[in-house]
Amino acid sequence: MNKIKFSHHYAKTPVDLTTFKSSVISVCVVDMEKLPIEFLFYDTCYYDEDGIKEKHYPLDFKTGIIITIFTNGYEEVWTTIRRWTPQKERYYMGMIGQEVEIEITEEKG
Repeated sequence: MNKIKFSHHYAKTPVDLTTFKSSVISVCVVDMEKLPIEFLFYDTCYYDEDGIKEKHYPLDFKTGIIITIFTNGYEEVWTTIRRWTPQKERYYMGMIGQEVEIEITEEKG
């Protein structure tokens, strides 16, 4: 099964990803400078290990890939932005319509 990894549990992600199945429903290459700041804040927001201080993952690239994910049982879609490369574009495009495993790699403590 394809896997999408996250370095943090972001505010946008479903609380219990192990309970529900997720699928990629779209992939779009974008000019990062044209995205609204509100969308970037939504997509990059996570909290410190105490769950108190809001932080934002830095996006330091000009061209990105927006991956839209549907998590069955979550009742809405959510996104992730990744750095664009031709290889990543092909990789993520190949996931459209496919079930994916969502892995959160952050370490606590």
